[in-house]
Amino acid sequence: MTRRGGPPARATLQVVVPSVPTSPSPTSAKPSVTPTGPGTLTPKIAVSPELGPPGIVVAATGSGFPSDTPVTLVWKPGIGSATVTTDGHGAFKRFILVFDRDRLGDRLLQAQGFTATATFLVVPAPVAPPGGHDVQLLFRG
Repeated sequence: MTRRGGPPARATLQVVVPSVPTSPSPTSAKPSVTPTGPGTLTPKIAVSPELGPPGIVVAATGSGFPSDTPVTLVWKPGIGSATVTTDGHGAFKRFILVFDRDRLGDRLLQAQGFTATATFLVVPAPVAPPGGHDVQLLFRG
């Protein structure tokens, strides 16, 4: 449900902005550090199953991310995205829908802002008679 600015949706909050120097002092600039070596995080994601029809729910798992960090997962190409927050170990598990209207073919599930991707193949849905009953066909020649 949404509310578009009615009286109950309004709030007032006083904000105080402290003054800051107009130019940074030489001691305030911190050097940029790029982690390297054995302790470097290597984010990875995986999907299960790795193929399925439009409308399937896929389990996405991740590891090697920064701990307690939101990660946005996006289908490329495709429809939809989901955000998940990693746990204290930099891992997550999230269920993601492959939309019914999504087209068939290869997909990448990508963690935005990271190089981690997982592949998924959207395949046609199986065709079965409604109600799951056996069907008998009569052919006349």
